[in-house]
Amino acid sequence: MEQKFYKKLEDNKPTGNLEIRSNIQNCNLGKNLDDMNVLAELGYCIYYHTPEPSNLNLAKKYVSSDTEIESGVWKNSWSLEDVELDSEEQRAENLRIGFAQLRSNRNYYLQITDHYGLSDGAEMTDEMKEYRQSLRDLPSNTTNPWNVTWPTDPSDPDGTKY
Repeated sequence: MEQKFYKKLEDNKPTGNLEIRSNIQNCNLGKNLDDMNVLAELGYCIYYHTPEPSNLNLAKKYVSSDTEIESGVWKNSWSLEDVELDSEEQRAENLRIGFAQLRSNRNYYLQITDHYGLSDGAEMTDEMKEYRQSLRDLPSNTTNPWNVTWPTDPSDPDGTKY
């Protein structure tokens, strides 16, 4: 969720820590911080900050970049970049963790469709049997745990149920 802060300007770019309005106002009593010219004279800009998204993929990291969306108003955005793993041990650990997460997710997806296999549950369709078998085939049919093609749950084809 994006939040409004202020940042110091150096060489016409935001820099330093996020500041809250009251801190700037307390140091500049009587100044109208709603006036963009006053804010610029004080060496500040409005800065809309979005926190770093969560990332379970150890092969990627989020990198922040700043964009001026209008004069004196900036915002950050996040993009994923590859992480350089320097040693074979780091690469092996990355894969171990990735496959553990893949199996955990797979087990969860199997668990939420287990009721189809119960005698008093809903009838299991051929599509559901194929879906569950595709899940059980993971992770043996993938080499990269961070780039998995997950099968589509026939009871949730648009992916909004879970």
